[in-house]
Amino acid sequence: ELIVPRMEVLDSLARVEFCGVLGSAGEAARPHLPNIAERLTDEQAAVREAACTALGQHGQAAAPHSSAVAKLLTDQECAVRAAACTTLGQLGEAAVPHLPAVQAAVKAACKALRQPEEAWKTFGDFEWPTFKEVNLREVFKENGDGAAEALQAVASAGPSLKKLNLLGCMKIPAEVFAAIPAGTWPNLEYFGSYNTGLSDQEKARL
Repeated sequence: ELIVPRMEVLDSLARVEFCGVLGSAGEAARPHLPNIAERLTDEQAAVREAACTALGQHGQAAAPHSSAVAKLLTDQECAVRAAACTTLGQLGEAAVPHLPAVQAAVKAACKALRQPEEAWKTFGDFEWPTFKEVNLREVFKENGDGAAEALQAVASAGPSLKKLNLLGCMKIPAEVFAAIPAGTWPNLEYFGSYNTGLSDQEKARL
């Protein structure tokens, strides 16, 4: 049996380490997921990030804590926001109600960082299967780093996507668009692509 100490009596480094232990302990740690979730409101950002990551390692078993994780999408620390986005992507259907907030956090993170690619790369495996509208207007106006990861996530919306706004995203490399399979967004009603360099033929392909 896994023995879990009262984490509030541990110092911050120990709290971070123990979140990591609980995250990697598999089914033995499942009864203690509420203990991890309590650390989502820890005063130390590193602990909040570690708790978020630990819950994500338990996948859908941590789904009851999806709302608590989603609150970290507006955390003052970018690393915590990124961890929240990644974790929600691991929680399955429980994350669906929070997808619009994830989209907003992704865009805000990109604008806030001097190196936005570091934020976007954390979302490369994230899936947005039910998104109907994605607005990334001017997000990649000055820097295209991380665009591949962002478009990979958008591509996962597939037939659900109705509106895609990439206006002003002039720094998205052509190879990023080329890597998106033909027919990925068959039901698009609006595709804002001015200044992206996409030809009408390429837009039709997508």
